[in-house]
Amino acid sequence: SLRAEDGRTPNLEYIRQLNLSYGRVVSSSFISYWFKKRFGHSGRFKKPNLVPLDKFKNENILKYQAYIDTMERLPDKRKFHFLNEKHLVNKDVLPNKTQADPLTGYMDAILVSGDFRESYNLLAVISANPTKASPVHYVIGKENGNSTTFAAYIMELISTRWFEHGDVLVLDNAAIHSGGDAGDVEDLLWDTEIDGRPLNVLVIFLPTRSPELNPIELIFHILARRIRSFRYRMAGPCASAVVRQTTKVLDALSYETIIKCYTCLLSKPP
Repeated sequence: SLRAEDGRTPNLEYIRQLNLSYGRVVSSSFISYWFKKRFGHSGRFKKPNLVPLDKFKNENILKYQAYIDTMERLPDKRKFHFLNEKHLVNKDVLPNKTQADPLTGYMDAILVSGDFRESYNLLAVISANPTKASPVHYVIGKENGNSTTFAAYIMELISTRWFEHGDVLVLDNAAIHSGGDAGDVEDLLWDTEIDGRPLNVLVIFLPTRSPELNPIELIFHILARRIRSFRYRMAGPCASAVVRQTTKVLDALSYETIIKCYTCLLSKPP
């Protein structure tokens, strides 16, 4: 009942209310264990998503429904490709926390190269098509993500024939995907002739503020976790460390992993 009123209630408040109402005194660890084990799902404290209020504007709800309708009219999810960009920083290859010496409280410093705060930009696209040479195609550059680098990446995907006739490309509503040098991307993907006929790649934009519908966000989550993991870590920090480890992680991603991400987010997975 207290949890239903406010899920942010701290354990100490549960203890106070139980004591006030029933005269029962319990510990904070008891409250934690009860929420964790009493029901079918763990009720422990977790970090919630932050959802912008304008996500629920009437026009955004209509865009969401239109997107779902489009997905249902295109049942072959092997044709769907999801593209996005991610900011990478060299310091991301290190864990966020290290353990202090329990006897002295001292923490060793980590020696890093002078450019360990240098940043890079990752452009990546994923596919559920098992005939692709790789389920992930990506480029990493030092330029900040903008419409020019995005348009150049689309041209690379076309020229290398990564796209096939009748594919579907799904993008979010970032300005770099439709403004500036990217203004002609939709026409380029539809009209460019490959093997004597138009490519006819359809571009679909996600509903406003809906990253939960984009499977590549799960891939970026996997990437962020793995570049910090021990098995992907190198002997020591060095220049371009995050580029090397990002490359290693993305090259190792399997088609099965991509399919799992699609299955989580698409109503009709391949």
